[in-house]
Amino acid sequence: RIEEFQREHRRRASALRERWEDLNANYEKKLQVLRRSQSAYYAARANEDAMERAGQTAVDVKRKTQLAEQSAKMKELASNARDQYQIQSDQHQKTHTEYVEALKQTLADHGQLEDERLRFLE
Repeated sequence: RIEEFQREHRRRASALRERWEDLNANYEKKLQVLRRSQSAYYAARANEDAMERAGQTAVDVKRKTQLAEQSAKMKELASNARDQYQIQSDQHQKTHTEYVEALKQTLADHGQLEDERLRFLE
């Protein structure tokens, strides 16, 4: 009976450890997506600003027109990147909340498993 309980306890403890590790790995993957989205947004903003500055310093009318057109494209790209980043940020907020709840549940399950072990040992 003791050996059977110990085997079951180790199996359940191992399953909880795996769940904990899976939660952390999945969360990290989703965090990387958010970071890439954020980087893309900042890069697009930098390109937009650079294009705008170049347009302001250009003297040739033809070049000014080209830069203005490119600047408008960069503004659109930056706007799209900002929207995408906002979507990713909103999704990450939801993911973070779910992650924290899953971690709390895993900790509660671990506490329950330990309580069972202590009761069994008594």
